[in-house]
Order: sequence, then structure tokens, then C-alpha cells
Amino acid sequence: MLSNSILQLRGDIKTILRPLSCRSTLAGYTTVGCCAEVRALENLSRGVVMPVGFRFAMVFTFTALIGLQFLSCQSGPRTDGANIGASAGVAGSGVKLPASTAHSLENESMQFLDLEEVESPKALAWVREQNKFTKDRFGSDADYNETRQEILSILEAKDRIPAISIREKETKSGKQPWVRHFLQGQDAKGVNHVRGIVREQSLADFKAKKENWRTIFDVDAAAKKDKRNWVFEGLDCAPQNSSRCLLMLSDGGADAVWTREFDIDRGVFVKGGFEIPMGKVSSAWRDDDSLWVSYIDRPEAASRAGYGLEVRLVERGQALASAPVVYRGDAASNYSTGYSVRSESLSVDLIQEGISFFEAKYFVRMADGLNRRLPLPLGVELHGLYHSSLLFSVRKSDVVKTVDGDRALAPDVLYAISAERWLADGDGASRLPPVETVFAPSEKQTISGVSVTKARLWLSYLDDVVGKVREIKRSDSGYWSLGEEVLPGRVGNLTMGFSDYRIVEATMFYSDFTTPSQMHLISDRTELLRETPPRFDTAGVQVQRHEAKSKDGTKIPYFLVLPSKRKAAPPYPVLISAYGGFEVPMVPNYLGATGKVWVEKGGAFVLACLRGGGEFGSRWHQAALKAKRQNAFDDLYAVAEDLIQKRLTVPQKLGVRGGSNGGLLAGVALTQRPDLFSAVLSQVPLLDMLRYHKLLAGASWMAEYGDPDQAADREWLLKYSPFQALKSGVQYPEALFTTSTRDDRVHPGHARRMVAKMKALGIPVLYFENTDGGHSGAAEMKSRAALQAMEYRYLWSKVGSPVGGE
Repeated sequence: MLSNSILQLRGDIKTILRPLSCRSTLAGYTTVGCCAEVRALENLSRGVVMPVGFRFAMVFTFTALIGLQFLSCQSGPRTDGANIGASAGVAGSGVKLPASTAHSLENESMQFLDLEEVESPKALAWVREQNKFTKDRFGSDADYNETRQEILSILEAKDRIPAISIREKETKSGKQPWVRHFLQGQDAKGVNHVRGIVREQSLADFKAKKENWRTIFDVDAAAKKDKRNWVFEGLDCAPQNSSRCLLMLSDGGADAVWTREFDIDRGVFVKGGFEIPMGKVSSAWRDDDSLWVSYIDRPEAASRAGYGLEVRLVERGQALASAPVVYRGDAASNYSTGYSVRSESLSVDLIQEGISFFEAKYFVRMADGLNRRLPLPLGVELHGLYHSSLLFSVRKSDVVKTVDGDRALAPDVLYAISAERWLADGDGASRLPPVETVFAPSEKQTISGVSVTKARLWLSYLDDVVGKVREIKRSDSGYWSLGEEVLPGRVGNLTMGFSDYRIVEATMFYSDFTTPSQMHLISDRTELLRETPPRFDTAGVQVQRHEAKSKDGTKIPYFLVLPSKRKAAPPYPVLISAYGGFEVPMVPNYLGATGKVWVEKGGAFVLACLRGGGEFGSRWHQAALKAKRQNAFDDLYAVAEDLIQKRLTVPQKLGVRGGSNGGLLAGVALTQRPDLFSAVLSQVPLLDMLRYHKLLAGASWMAEYGDPDQAADREWLLKYSPFQALKSGVQYPEALFTTSTRDDRVHPGHARRMVAKMKALGIPVLYFENTDGGHSGAAEMKSRAALQAMEYRYLWSKVGSPVGGE
């Protein structure tokens, strides 16, 4: 597995560069029974995952944004507006479009480009004007204050589950398992850690629920001392000496991080230790005295997407600039990075060159300094190292050469080869050792993750959008089999959390829409460690599963959470949450804040499993890829129309919410079907699909959307790009767009320019921009609660009043 890896709390990573999906209920400061993409602590080392500071920067996702109140802590300083165009004037409510209506779409795409200058005085003045208008409407009355406090009480609850990592620590009694945890919010003594603390205690004390934590690092104290808006990004600890860790901080909430070696036992930065300047950096331990580092020190070292193309091997005491470049990727690629995967018996040094979002080349760095290519397809996903077996899957059917002849590979199947044998093959390395089938999913199944512990190999997967975990066993003859289900009978989201090949114990999480999060410790037996109390009244609440027939006849599953009949009756106010992209599945998780301020007050909630997602593996994803993108949009409309046909709601009571790629989905729904929705909430969205590839990390997503500079791709992008689709004379619902000034993944210019154009066309629209928080939209608990409260106040104002409301 990845060194001692990263104490980082995340939605379950299905693949190295695929977006995070909310499959795990992990959260460093942790969870209100929800999934979180919080990049935080250390040692979530199941599967081959990218070095810290990079894998999360590359992913394109959202968590707090998909409507299940998922929280996220992302960060970094701005890499302001790439490819800023010529001045077009800062757009406000009084700005008029050009008089001529014959302007080309190309010229139209150059409107309001001053708003892409992220921190220019004019742009920020425009932002303040929009923020004030929205806050005056939805962020200042008694209902807002009540909603904000309800959400904040959940986010800051003292009885949240502390998602943990485990390490062996040398004590007076010998080596003992200790747990580490990132806490953001109030501790048991009532002290509020706004930016958070990293802390640890023995596993025995954690099981006994003792509150004798030792603080390792105080982010608030560091921010005060350095006069910086630090956000904690993670600890990546050395493979042998687990007290020596790379500590990562960002300034305000973007993807770029500052990295420095920290001694967690002594609580100090290591004098003369490793240090990497602020940037979109990939870093990982090769051993205790050397690092893999990919960083950008000059323009030619960066890809078009803004990630490093060069991999350096940095020895202790060596200046970063003088470290040798051991690999350089092609200028057309997305990134290059190095890392090491380990098991109890083997260590393999890997270099990965990302050709596109879903394709990569893998090289093994040999002892003689040569980089030997692994003869695997470009669409391969490496899932980890178990003893000497390298686990992998492919996204598309392919054929590989093995010592036994050609071997056909099927998509989404988990395979294994002997890495030890391949390394020893020398001249035969152009062929693979015999390929063994570990797990072949059915049509309704898809692998969520592979986790390795000291004694076991665990598989987490979805079975018809229900999470399952089982142990994988291998016989001496090379036959792989699955053990019994862990926690059988559960119908929600069951997934692995922490695992490490050196530690016997692992953690596992479960929740569903109405069952609060549970954290289990698994080894020889399964032990319930923590569970959160209910956050909302579920009496009379019904959870149903339905299917809608999309335009082409495909059946689209969706989950429906109905409020108590005591609170509401049809037609219900309905909030649809959806994503539909990047092979990210939408799965049941505890509703938490959404349950409190929406379902408990009479609203119905829908989670739609659109094509483009990963609910049913790569085929489901590829059904809405590039030119087929309209399928995802049609799937959303089919779900909405099915609800109306079932007389559960009406368009006047129907709202849609999505973030990131889901924000694009919401923007398309606004422009393609303004008749279908009364509320449209688009969070940290892409909206100008002719320019997305020129802004920040956008170029890395062309494998998903297409290349706007290519005529054929441009044609299908223009068919749905929301910014270009806006027209005067159309009655659109008053939408709300939210974003973050500090988001250096999806450029805030998308939402800014969309709103400016709508105002210029006389279309009613609302906008709010947080000044920190990165791609999650907000970095601190109070900011999250305030933003979410405004969003819910907006939604209720458009689809009806909550129980007890006006």
C-alpha cells in the first residue's frame, strides 16, 4: 500500500484519479453520518492511491455539494485565472449585452472575462454587490438564523464519529496501537477548534471512550502565529519511522499545499527536514530518507491542466531544485507522479504518467535506475499490493500478453499478477505473469475499493447500489474466493475506512438515509466502535426506491425519502440531488442536516443515479461520456417527470441541486428545461463548456467532456453549454449559483460570468461567493453552516414553506 500513506479522510476512492465518491462515511472532524472528501490525516492506505497533495487536487468532485450535507475541507492559495482574456468590463445588473444580436458564439464566449480575474478589485466589488443582495434576501431573518443554528449544531456536535487512523507507537509497555484523528469544532471540554487540531490516544483508551487526547498539531495556533488562513491538508508519515510525517497546509481552501516534515511525537517541524514550496504538489515517501516529488518550478514543468510533469527523487539533505528529474511526462499529458506501494514482503517504486483523466502509463523504477514500463492497458486501475500480488482492473475490454499467451481482460473485473515474478523476469518483462481473476462483478455490481491489512484483504463493492464488504482469500493454488458478507442485510452504504498492511485492525462505516453513521473495527471479529445519535426525527419517514424510464428507454434508479404524513402530503416540495459524471456513484448516506432542515420540515428528498456515474461500473459511466452527455441530462428529466407522473410533486414544487459536475447538470437543467423546475441550485459549477479547458484544472477533464478546440467536440458541447444556451425572452426559474473565491479547481469565473450574463439579459438570478473554502465552497464550520442555511432558505422560498414557516 502507499507508504504509511495519508491520514486523509475522504469519500471512497475507487481509483487513482477518479473523482471521490461519497461511499465512505469518513470525515476527519468527522461525520454527521455522511460522507466527506476531507483530505486530512494519514494512513487511509487501501489500494494504490496517488501521493498526497496531488490525488485530491486532480479529482473533480464535490461533497458538501451533493445535497447529503457531505462536508469537505480543501484548500490552497489561488492560482488565479489562467488564460484571462481581454477586458470586457465588469458585468453588473446594469450592464447591457452588445446591441447586435448577430454576434457569434465565439464572441459571446468572450463576454465578462474581467470576472475571471479572481481577486481584481473590480471583480471583487461585483462579488460583494451580489453577496449583499443574496444575503439580504436569505441570510438575515429569523428563519435563516434558526436554520443556520440547526445545521451548525450538527456540524459541531461533540458526539460526531472521529474517523481514525491507527499506527503502532513505541511506549513504555512496548509497541501499542494508537489512533489519530483530525478534529474540527468543539472538543469534549467545549474548546472550539475552528481550523482544527490533529490529536492521538491509545486504541485501548479510544475503545473505552476516554477523552485523554494528546494534541499533535494545532492549526488555529499555527494560523495565528504565521498570520495565515491555514487549512489542514494532511499528514503523510514515513514507512518505518511513523513519527516523521509530511505535514500539509493550504492558505484558505484551494488545492495548492505547503509541505514540511514534522515530528509528531515531539510536536515540532524537523530542523533541516524536507520542505516543498506552496503549489499543486505530488509528494510521497520512497523510504524514510527520500521522497518522490512532482512540483512546478518553471512553466515547462507544468501540464496544460496545471499539474507537474516532472518527477524528482529527493534525498534527505538535498535541495529540491538540485534533485534529479527521474521522469518527465509528455507535454500533452495531464501529470506525472511517483510513489511506492508496499506489502509485508515487497516494495515497488512506481511512476505514473496521466495521459488523460482515465488513462495512465505505469513504470517501475528499477534498482539500476531504469524505468521499466508495466505492460498494462492505458485504462488500467491499480488497486494495490497484497503480499506479492499486484491487483488491478481495466475500464474497457482489452488483451494483454502473458507468459501463457494472450489474455482477454473484461472491464471492472479485479485481477492479480505476481509483481515479484514480473520484477524477476528481466527480458521477459514485456509479458505479464499469469493473470488471476480475483472478483468478477455481476451486471449490477461494481468495485468500490480494495483494502489491505496485516492479515487480510478486503473488498468493498456496490451491489445494485447497496454497499457490501467481504474478505478476499487466496489459496496456495492461486484460486481467489470471497468470504461471508460483513454486516449482512444492510441496505445502505457500507464501506471500508482506514486500513494499513502493517496493522491488523481496519475500520468500516455504515449509514443509510435514516440510520446515523456507525464505525466498526474489523479484524478477527467485527466490533462497533462508535455511532452517532439521530440528527432528525425519522418517525413516519419512508425510504423508497423507484426507476424512471429515460428518453432512450434506459431505466434510471432513484431513491425517494418521503417526509412523515404528519408533516406533509402530496404534492410534496421535492429536492433532487444528482451528479452524473466521472464514474462517481450516488449512494444512500445519512441525511443529517438535510434531514433536519428539509425532510423533518415536510420536504421530500431524491437521490438520482444518473448515467455518467459509477453506480453500475464503467459501462454506466461511458453511457454519458463526451458526445453521449445528453443522456445524463435526459436521465435527470426522466426522474423529475416520473415524480410528477406519480403525483408526488408538481414543477412548482420541484427543485434540483448539484455541485461541481453536478453544478453543470443543474445549469443545463435551468437552460434546457426551465419549465420543469422552480428551484435550481448550482454549486461550484462548470458553465462555459467552450472555455472550461482553459481555466485551472479544466484541461484534465477533456477525457470526460471533450476538447472544445476540436470541431466535432465543440459541436456537442455547444448543444448543452449553459452559458451559451441562455436566451432573452425565456422565463427561467430564479436560480442560485454559489462558488468560492479560493476554488482553484473549478474556476469561480464560470458562475460569475453566468450570473453576469443573466443579469444583462434581464433574467432574475441569485449569487453567493465564499471568500475561502476551495472546491468545497467553505472551509470553516460556521461558514459551511451559513452557506447551507442560505441555500435551504432559497430552496424553501421557491418550492413552498417548511412546516412552521411563513
